Amino acid sequence: MINPTPNLNGNSAKDFTDAAVALSKALDAVNDALSNIRANVFHGRNYQTVRDAQVKSARDGDDLQLLLATKHVGEIRYLATQIVGKVIDPEVAA
Repeated sequence: MINPTPNLNGNSAKDFTDAAVALSKALDAVNDALSNIRANVFHGRNYQTVRDAQVKSARDGDDLQLLLATKHVGEIRYLATQIVGKVIDPEVAA
């Protein structure tokens, strides 16, 4: 939960919305980059130099890194949702 709300002595609802939209767009770009990594970097053909006995461990480790990155993107996206919530209904978002 975030605590600030738009008010006359601070930033406007538009400022909050603009910040949330900018954050959301940045996260969309991060998701696109993660998809590119998943498809083009963590592709099986790129593990040809890894010893056969280590491939499963290497792939599992890389999959975990991608999973953690995706989880953190979701956590940051929740922040954007909270910011918008303060604009829509500051009492509900509190």
